[in-house]
Order: sequence, then C-alpha cells, then structure tokens
Amino acid sequence: MCMDMENKLKYILDILFILLVVGCFDDEGNYSYIKISDIELSGIEKDYRKYSMQDSLIIPVTVKTEYDKSDLRYVWFIYKGSDMESVDTISRERDLVYPVVEDEGEYTVVLKVQNTVNQYAEYASTNLIVETAFSRGFYILKATESGGTELDFRSEDGKMGYNLLEKVLENPLTGFPKVLAQMMNYPYVDKMTNRKVVGHALGITTEDDVCLIGVKDMSLIHDRRTLFFGDNNTGKPGRFFRGMMKEHYLSGDGCYSIGAGDGMFGQQLSTGRFAYPSSISGGSKWLVYDRASWGFMYWDEEAKRFLHVSYNGEVTAFENGDGYYKPNDIRDELLYMGVSHYAGANDVYAVFQAPRVTERKLYKMKITSGSNPIDQEGTKVMDVAMKFNYASHYAICSYSSPIIYYIVEEEGGSKLYSYSFVSNKEVLVALQGLPEGESINFVSNRFWGAFGDTKYKFDYLVIGTTAGQGDYTLSMYEMVGGIT
Repeated sequence: MCMDMENKLKYILDILFILLVVGCFDDEGNYSYIKISDIELSGIEKDYRKYSMQDSLIIPVTVKTEYDKSDLRYVWFIYKGSDMESVDTISRERDLVYPVVEDEGEYTVVLKVQNTVNQYAEYASTNLIVETAFSRGFYILKATESGGTELDFRSEDGKMGYNLLEKVLENPLTGFPKVLAQMMNYPYVDKMTNRKVVGHALGITTEDDVCLIGVKDMSLIHDRRTLFFGDNNTGKPGRFFRGMMKEHYLSGDGCYSIGAGDGMFGQQLSTGRFAYPSSISGGSKWLVYDRASWGFMYWDEEAKRFLHVSYNGEVTAFENGDGYYKPNDIRDELLYMGVSHYAGANDVYAVFQAPRVTERKLYKMKITSGSNPIDQEGTKVMDVAMKFNYASHYAICSYSSPIIYYIVEEEGGSKLYSYSFVSNKEVLVALQGLPEGESINFVSNRFWGAFGDTKYKFDYLVIGTTAGQGDYTLSMYEMVGGIT
C-alpha cells in the first residue's frame, strides 16, 4: 500500500513539475495580441478596354478597414496573359492613373494593399484589354476602278480610313478582291525589335496576290515574297484562315499550316512563314467551319471536289459512296458555299450551276471524317421559276435563322430575296432605309461574340449599295430571328 501511495505521489509531482515548467515558459513570454482586421476593396471593374498610347487606365479605389490609413501601402502590378515573369510595377498610389503604353493584347492588373505593421495584405485584380486605333471596327475589302484591291476601315466611333493598302504597300494589291480573314494571335517577327511576337493580323487574298497586315499598327507582316520558304508557291491564291491549333493558308498548291499563338500547345513560336503545303493539293476561297469537330470543309477548284482539314491541319479526301450526289469530280460550277449554325446545327450549303441549265442545285452537307458528306435527301434542284436561279450574290444567315439571302437584278433595280431551308419558300425582303438611286451589290451576315465577349457582340445583315461612281454605302440591319 505504501509503495502504491509513493508511486502515485511521484506521478503527481511529475505532473506538477511539468505544469510548473510550462507555466514558467508562459510567464516569460512577451506576446502582444493584435486583432487582424479585414481590408475590403471595391470600385474595380471586371475588365477594361483601352487604346495603347492614347488612353489612361483610371481606377479610383474604395478601401474599408479598421486599420490606420497611414499604415497601408499600395502597389499596382501588371503582367501579360499568364506570364508572371513579366510582372511590372506601375503605381504606388491608392487610385490608379496609368497611361497605357503596352502592346495590343490582354493583361492582368493587380492591386496589393498591405498593412505595414502586421504585414497583412489584400489583393484585387482586373483584366485590361489593350487595343489600338485599328483593333475595333469594320474593315472593308473593296475593288478599285482599275481592278485592284484596297482596304477601308470604319472605327467604332464612326471615323473612316480609306485606301489603307496604298499607305502600307504604297500601292493597292493587284487582282480583284477575294477574302479578308481575321488571323488571331498570328506569329511573326516584329521589325522594330527583331523579336518573335504574336498579334492579330488581317489575311488578304486577291485573284493574283496575298498579304498579311498587323492590326496593331497597320504594318506589313508578310507579302507573297516573304510569306513562304522557297519559291514553289505558284498556286492560285485562295484564302487565309485560323484553326484551333494552326494558322492556315489555302491555295491551288494545297493547305499550308503553321503553329498558332505563342506555344500554348507546346509549339515553338514561329516567324509566320509557310514551308510546304499538304500532300493533297488544291484549294479555293470557299471554306466553312464545323463547330462540332473544329475542322473545316473546303472546295478544291482544280479537281472539282470537297476536301476536309482537321483541327490540327491534316487534309483528307471524302469517299464517294453509293449516293447519287458525290463529293468528287463535280463538273458544275460552284457559285457559293456557307454554313448554318442555327439551333446548334452545322449544316453546310453549296450552290452549283450546271452548264447550259437554268436551274441551280442546292447541296446540303454535314462535315464527316471521310464518308460522303452530301445529304442525298436534302440536296435538290431548285424550281425553274425561282429567283434563286438568277442571283448574283448569296449569304447564309449563320445563327439567327435557317435562311439564305441573295441579290437578284430585276427590271427597276436589284432586289434582295431570302429562301428558307425549313419551309422551302422564297420571299422578297423589304429593306427600309436604303439610299435612293443606289443598287444592291453586296450582302453578308457579319457577327461577333467570340470567347464569351458579352460586352462586344453583334449580328448584322450587311447590305452594300452603290451609285456606280466608285462609291459604296454599307447598311447594317440587326438580325433578330433573321430579316424576311
């Protein structure tokens, strides 16, 4: 019993000793307890759009905190895209006033507010989209009176710039205009810095010539002499186009491809020059995009066939199959090709004219990976009485409605008609507000709403008219379920 009591007493003394030691450490501590207050930041919008070398980024910030304002330190940072190594300090004031000098592109701007006493910090960020005077608006590719090609520009605020190619190239491009293409994040060598960069470009093709123009400053990136390695590029120009992973150029030689952007898919940043075309030759200006596969279908005007190019630039031919309408060796003349994305569809339509025949054919197709893409039931010969057979220009309504527009020359002037792919009915379109005394010579559906850009989106039916004196007027009608 005495031994048990002795052991218990020993354990109690040990515990007391430990408590005393801990108590000594607690007593010797020299701690002060400061409440960590919040720092609330407001007044910073989700994103800003500014012109380089013209605008200032002005952000007045509201700061709510219990800290003494004299203990707060402010630092503003900026970096491009996801490149954290390019971080630069642009201000140490609470309210930002920053003259924008960055090149065209998308940047992240970060505000750090820190308490210098306890080092507690709060961060806020916003997106800065830097543009140039030529970044936003409408470019107009036009024919000159001498049969060449020129470029005009209407900015978002309504200012017009005429004959830009003469200023860039010193002369208009030779040949009648074909296609003006947006080439997003095109790689090239900046002539001012001699460094590889990426930027938005305009890809222009005519019947005889090609060029790439940088959007940020309207400078020449490449012409036909510098666009290719070697001198085997003798094929008839078709068009430029941007795919998911590649930048492309289409011509009679075939489909050329280079890596797009600044290496987001593991590719090296290139000079924007093309080396060699696809093993399957042939091409034209007619090309449509398939939203389902991210691939394209295009017309080979040399071999009179349809071809397919995948999202990574691989070109393949279609099989004929057993159907009456076949994708190869089509002897009729292709007049138009477009795609309808209405209600999530990817329906491709092509208008053909057979020799010495009035009735035109309207092909309906679905882009496939190799089998015959032509819808045998949906493809038809148009009724001989329809105005459709006499149209000079066609344009599909891409998203708003399953219809195609076309211009017909009639007694008393040119008229606009529409044809519904659903009801199969032809309708004369009554357009309000067209200039008197001018004839219709252009129709197109122009739209924008890419990459979730909710602040800048539109869907217009564009009607071009002229008085025949080398002039033009463009009238834009908002597409709300199509205009019929």
